[in-house]
Amino acid sequence: MVDNTVTSSPPLPLALLASGHEWLARSLESVLTSEGYAVLRAYTAVQALDRTIAARPDLIFVAFDLDLAGPGMEFCRELATLEAASDTPLFLVTSRRATRRERLEALRAGAWEVIGFPFDTEAFMLQLARYVHLRLGLARSREEGLIDPQTGLYNVRGVLRRVREEGAVAKRYRLPLSCVVLGPGGPEGGGAGGAEFPARRIARVIREGCRAGDVVGRLGPRDFAVLAPATDPAGGMALARRITARLEAALAEVGPGERVGRAGLCAVRDLAASAIQPIELLVRATVALRRSRAAPGSALVYSY
Repeated sequence: MVDNTVTSSPPLPLALLASGHEWLARSLESVLTSEGYAVLRAYTAVQALDRTIAARPDLIFVAFDLDLAGPGMEFCRELATLEAASDTPLFLVTSRRATRRERLEALRAGAWEVIGFPFDTEAFMLQLARYVHLRLGLARSREEGLIDPQTGLYNVRGVLRRVREEGAVAKRYRLPLSCVVLGPGGPEGGGAGGAEFPARRIARVIREGCRAGDVVGRLGPRDFAVLAPATDPAGGMALARRITARLEAALAEVGPGERVGRAGLCAVRDLAASAIQPIELLVRATVALRRSRAAPGSALVYSY
């Protein structure tokens, strides 16, 4: 008998690379990807903060051209105070060797190390491997589980892990992959949000609208994610519309408040050919949901 069971590869360590300097960013990205790291790019400070919260990277790199002072250092201080990055190694990368004063200032701002180009690649990668090992050990010690106790769905950590696992399978076999992020319409904290939001009931409605193999998780008080393996953009749109309609019907039964379900979709026909990381699907779908909420007259399902 032939065993057709698909075994997923271990997810690659994820590095967030925040830089508006293309040459420096590409040089660092080339080093990281050649050594087996997945790289998620961010081109602005706002984008870097959003992607840190959404993707929870294993490492963060902030790359400067020459000047280590000014707004760049302030951004590092802000990044270092994020709860989502509280135990994530943060590196400042520059196209020259930092002075002692600059290095001390960077360490005070929350950086774990300052790296100047050119550098010893072998020593650098050995150092990174130790940091990743430390970070994952801290994450395991703090992790209480992958399931949201209120709804029984995956929590944020669970969703991120499953996104990486399903992404590895999709890349290996050149499969399509779709991600939907959905919730009530309107701004955060309005409508059906807050403590009165019927999270358990909504979770059940969404779960019932999905296939058995879909990954369903809770991203926040009222936002949910569905990852649909082997589902192309057309199938992803059909899924998003179906579960959004079910969400709207459920909201209509719970009384006053926001009764419109909205969703953001990001889907690819071939993940390996798309040149984006699996986590990027979740990030883009989240951005699409925000855009849909910001434009009340727009389509209920917004495709990135």
